[in-house]
This record gives sequence, C-alpha cells and structure tokens, in this order.
Amino acid sequence: MNKKVSFKKRILIYFSVIIAAFTVGIIIFEQNQIKKERTSSLERTLENNADIIYSFIQKNNISSQYDQEAITEQLSYMPTELRMTMISWDGEVLFDNLLESDKMENHLQRPEIQKTIGFGSGSNIRISKSNNIEYLYFAKEYKEGFFIRMALPYDVDLRSFINSENSFIYFILLFFVVCALMMQYFTNRFTQSIRELREFSLSLKNGVPIPDSFVFADDEVGEVSADIVENYNLLQENRLKLAAEREKLLQHFQLSEEGIAIFSKDKKKIYINSYFLQFLNIILDKPTLEVEHLFFDVAFRDIVDYINMKPRTGNMFSKRIERSGKQFNVRVIIFEDESFELYISDITRSEKTRLLKQEMTNNIAHELRTPVTSIRGYLETIISLDIDKDNERVKNFIDRAYVQTLQLSELIQDIGMLTKIEEASDRFNIEPVNLKG
Repeated sequence: MNKKVSFKKRILIYFSVIIAAFTVGIIIFEQNQIKKERTSSLERTLENNADIIYSFIQKNNISSQYDQEAITEQLSYMPTELRMTMISWDGEVLFDNLLESDKMENHLQRPEIQKTIGFGSGSNIRISKSNNIEYLYFAKEYKEGFFIRMALPYDVDLRSFINSENSFIYFILLFFVVCALMMQYFTNRFTQSIRELREFSLSLKNGVPIPDSFVFADDEVGEVSADIVENYNLLQENRLKLAAEREKLLQHFQLSEEGIAIFSKDKKKIYINSYFLQFLNIILDKPTLEVEHLFFDVAFRDIVDYINMKPRTGNMFSKRIERSGKQFNVRVIIFEDESFELYISDITRSEKTRLLKQEMTNNIAHELRTPVTSIRGYLETIISLDIDKDNERVKNFIDRAYVQTLQLSELIQDIGMLTKIEEASDRFNIEPVNLKG
C-alpha cells in the first residue's frame, strides 16, 4: 500500500515547484536578455569593423580592383581571429582573408546574406561550410554592389563573453533557498491545526480517549477544527439515539403480528420479519426462502404494477388475497426515494368475526322484529276498541303486550352481555367445561 503524502509535504512540494519554475524562468529570461545584449554589442563591433573596411576601400579608391594586400594590411590592425569576406550582390565571393575566394562557392543563400538583402544587415551563428568552424557572422550591404561580412569564431571565449556571469545564478539560488526556508516556517504554522485534527482523528479511530485539556490552535483553521469536533460529538450522540430507535423499531417488527418487509428501489430485500416469510409461503404456489420471488407471482401482479407505475397517485395501495382457506390483506407503502414497505396481514379471523357479527345482527333483528310486531299489533287493536265496552279484551291484549316486552327485555339483556364479553374478554377466565355432565 502506497504511503500517503502529508498535507504539509504537499504544500511544500507545490510551492517549491512554483518557486523553482519561477526561478528557472527568471534565470532563462535574464540569460537570454544578457545574451541578446552582448550579441548585439558584438554585432555593433563587427558592423564598425565592416564600416572601417568600407571606408578604407573608399578612401584608397580600391573598390574596383579589390587590392587584397591593402585590405589584409588594414585587417592586421583588427583582432587576429577576425574573418572578413567581401561578397558581390549575386553571391560571388570577391575576397576572404582566411580562404581562397576563387575556390569558395556562391554565398547568396547564406542566412546572414539573406537577412542583409531584406533588412540591409543581418547576423547568424552557424558552422561555416567552407572551413567547418562555427562563427558569429555579421553582414552589411553597401551601395557599390557588394556585401562586407565580418565573423568571429564562436568558441569558448566568445561564449563566455556572450553568456552572463554565474553571480546572478548564485543570487537566484540563494533567493530560492531563503524562500524555501520561509515557506517551511509558515507551512509549519499553517498546518499545526491540521496536524492536531489529524491526531484527534487517529485517536478516535484507535479508541484512545481524548483528554479534556485538548485544544486546537487559536486561528481560523483551529476554529474550523473545533467546529468539526463539536459536530462529530453531536453526530455520535445522534447515532446512539438512532441506534436505540432502530432497535425499538426492529423489536416492534418482530413482535408485530403483521408480516413486514422493506425493499430498496431496485426491489432488493433490506429487512423482513418471520411473519412475512410465513404468510408469503402460504400465498405463493411454490414455497421459497427468496422473498424477491413475490414480484414474479401472479397473486402480487397488482402490487408490482402499482410499484412500477410512473407517475402514480398517492403512495399506498392494498389488495386482498385468498389462499388455502385464509384471507390476507397485502399493503404497500412507497417512500420518496422509491424504496417501499410491504405488509401482509392475516385477516382470516377478523373476517370470520365480521361475518359472525353480521349473522348475529341479522338474527337479533329477526328476534326483535317478532315481539315488536306483536306489541304494535296489540296496541293498534287496543286503540281501535271501545275501552268502556271491551275491558276484558283490552286487559287481555295488554297482558300479551307485557309478556312480549319481557321477552324483548331479555333479548336486549343478552345483547348487552355479549357486548361486555367481547369488550372485556381478558377479564374472563376461560376454563374447560364437561358438556356431557
């Protein structure tokens, strides 16, 4: 495993590279500027020498015959390594103080001559094709129909003259070292809080207790680090609370009589309780331990269609499924992140209870209807009789109505008893009874 570079080292490396690049750039720029200035100075010297030779030719009226001895004598007063060449406008070499001019090739295509044709003068550093020596050439055009080209060998002495002295480089290197030391100092100050935060993080990771006296540096980074620590403590506290609530929720799921399953957006199981798997195996034609199979079963087609519906109205859908004499209510709740919960409830007992209540209600209505009808008939008859003449009959009807009211009271009392038994079933001790005895 590769060792990570620390934040401090990265800062040092980044700034060192920047300062080094800046330093090298300054050195290269300064070297080029000095080289250009000194090259220009040499070119001006060569141009002065060319003008001296031209003046000498003009003064002695030898421009037509090109007296080589006179020109050579004049060159003797100049630097011994100086090379002088006269070239006609068509490139023919008329005179060269070092080589035989009649054996030299046409010089019209020489770079310094081409520059001179365009600008009146030109220079170039190259190896001579005539004697294979590297020269600094300078050529100038004159109206008499020729060029005068002066050259100095581009040897070590000339290079040392053109190139700048090393004192400037030493100064720049010293400047770089001073900047590096200053950067080291300020980097230590800047990264102190980061190092402390790193130590704090490692202590937490390794389970080392943090002393109460632990404080960060008194700067902006230290304040940010302190805020991070405070947020971490709050996060730990909330994590403990969340873990406790999660444990409560899982216990609720396990103790619930409903089958509960939680799935991710892509229908992957996150959590199921035992009832869900139990009810699912009753509903599916082929029992399985893979709860994801329900998404391919016909019984859950409506549920799956609702989950896949885009867009959908609401976030809850339910359906009743009957299997093996049992009835189940399947309910799905979809959350904002498209994860969802499935609930399977065994409603067989509640359905039987509902049907029993419905049957009992119908029976009670029938039982109540008979005495109420009788009482109503007796009362209607009494109303239609002449009480003064039919006392016996009135008394007989009243007695019968009274008997019917007693039966009605008994029915109402029985209904009240059934209601109490249902509402307070836990208050009764259920014991086996011998029906034969």
